[in-house]
Amino acid sequence: MKIMKRFILILIVSLFVYLFNMCSNNILLVIGTLSCVFIILYKIDKLNHLHNKTFELTQIAFLASLSTIIRCFRKISPNPSCFLPIIILASSVMDKNYGFILGSFSIFISNIFLGQGVWTPWQMVAAGTVGYMSGFTFYNRKISPAPIYLTVFYLICIILIYCPIMNLFSFLLIAKDTNMKGVCTYFLSCLVVDTINLVGSLPFLYILYNPVVNTIRKTTKIYK
Repeated sequence: MKIMKRFILILIVSLFVYLFNMCSNNILLVIGTLSCVFIILYKIDKLNHLHNKTFELTQIAFLASLSTIIRCFRKISPNPSCFLPIIILASSVMDKNYGFILGSFSIFISNIFLGQGVWTPWQMVAAGTVGYMSGFTFYNRKISPAPIYLTVFYLICIILIYCPIMNLFSFLLIAKDTNMKGVCTYFLSCLVVDTINLVGSLPFLYILYNPVVNTIRKTTKIYK
């Protein structure tokens, strides 16, 4: 355990040096990226507290692989957020911490094929937060993960969580002068693209609803 902690510490220091050399003119981007890394490491530590590690890790690995396949579909599709419905659907019948791990792992694995970079921690936190909020909202709550509720929740997640986080990263990456007016202007300029992504990915929520939700419920009853 001590060796692992030292390895993580070395990894964080190395990342800080890399980011400082690449983005020394924008300290906010460095701080934001490192904050995302700390959030991811904190949530990954939750894996040590899983009750049935073999089953739950296998379930997360399978869903992350499926999400990766769907996300890699963006190679022939202009819509980059078509993988989010499977994260929301799976997390709605799983625990909130599993939802975060599923979302972040899906990004990390798919970026092996699509390209890793400074944006990866931001994408992992954005997708992981969507999964976390889905599990927090629907899992063992009075609100049933019915398609109509999931649709409303999906709209909220895209508009208030995923797109703002990624738009903020894009702004910090290209902006020379950071101010609130510039942030608002950039967010408004991204509104059309975000709307297209939202409309284009929404059908996946209905296509994948029965396969994902029913499969997770059945396997949970059998193996838990």
